[in-house]
Amino acid sequence: MPNQPGPFAILNDNVIPSNDPVIASLSHSFIIYEVIRVINGKCLFLEDHLNRLFVSLSLANRKLHENKNDLIKNIYRLISSNALINGNIRLDVCFQQKQVFILVQIIPHHYPSAEDYLYGVDTITYKAERDNPNAKILNPVLRKKISLLVKNANAWEALLLDHEDQITEGSKSNIFAVKGNIVITPPVEAVLPGVTRSHIVNLCTGNAINIAERNISYSEINQYDSFFISGTSPKILPLKTIDNISFDVSNNIMKALSKAYDNAIFQYIENAVIPQY
Repeated sequence: MPNQPGPFAILNDNVIPSNDPVIASLSHSFIIYEVIRVINGKCLFLEDHLNRLFVSLSLANRKLHENKNDLIKNIYRLISSNALINGNIRLDVCFQQKQVFILVQIIPHHYPSAEDYLYGVDTITYKAERDNPNAKILNPVLRKKISLLVKNANAWEALLLDHEDQITEGSKSNIFAVKGNIVITPPVEAVLPGVTRSHIVNLCTGNAINIAERNISYSEINQYDSFFISGTSPKILPLKTIDNISFDVSNNIMKALSKAYDNAIFQYIENAVIPQY
């Protein structure tokens, strides 16, 4: 399917055109959201995404009357209405004064190329901290600013630095480093607990790969062998550079994790059942 929004969206149980003006009006809401990848018409790790959505709602002191089954129903109505096979969808819970709107829509995606996975991608750093890092809350101003910086630098992603110059996460991803036989990722308290991140942590444990949660200081990044980011679209993506500092993109641990994660995706999609409503 073309990398563009589908012709239809779902708003509060109703199928509407994706260019309906009401969708643009919701962009000014307080939005808690999830981006979900669709593979062969099935939602990848859907339960994990919905669990995190409700955690984000709780952390933001917001309530939603709909349950997970209600959300799943509308997600698959979107997929069916647009005949979506592969792509990304976004589930927005929009709080506007005393009203709550649930919007599900197809969004443009940017998946890495085969060359990106083979040779790695370039990244930059940007000093920014999210107020409530464990909650997935839309910040359009910050996102627009970072997107422009990334584009101007011809980079793939921007890595966020906190006030102590620790690398916390990517603007749309989590960050991992490899040093010797240890995989390091920043403490979960300081980052968005990414769905892909959690699967990578579990894969490390299940494959006897040492993993540690600890701070990654920007001043010490040249002491690490390799870096990779993780996320719904990039999966496990090696970093060729961070601010023009080069890293090994052929690390064996990184390759093993990437293979294991791709296999986890395959197994999940093979076993997933499309609900019938």
